[in-house]
Amino acid sequence: MRTVQVGNSIANATYPLLLLAGSAEISAGPTKGVFQQLDAVSLLAPHKKFAVRPLSLEDLPQSIWDAYRFAFYGRPGVGFVDLPADYIQGVPREVAQVERVEEQPRILGDERRVMAVAEALKRAEGPLVVIGGGAACARAEGVLKEFIDG
Repeated sequence: MRTVQVGNSIANATYPLLLLAGSAEISAGPTKGVFQQLDAVSLLAPHKKFAVRPLSLEDLPQSIWDAYRFAFYGRPGVGFVDLPADYIQGVPREVAQVERVEEQPRILGDERRVMAVAEALKRAEGPLVVIGGGAACARAEGVLKEFIDG
């Protein structure tokens, strides 16, 4: 785990970032102006993959699980959970058991189509290969270099 400054990190996160932030009590609502309160979920809307304010203390473990999963699965980004003060100070009646977030599933292309493209590229003279950011997320640099050099 690494520590980051939050300001630009939310907007420009190219790595998974699980953000937990405190706010006023749920009864005060996100827009009542309590403690200079603002609706952080709405504020972060353009800059995150997932944001939630759990509806109850019992929903909190699942909300954190969801935020973690969204931050780490697919293109890395921000998973945000707004934690009202009464949730932080509260004690759930029963601590929910939440399953561990599993490794992201691998999605494989149709093998015949992938091989057909590879063969076409092998026969091409001076092909242009454009590689997207997903290759970095998949840590596919070695395989791609081998493919291009091969």
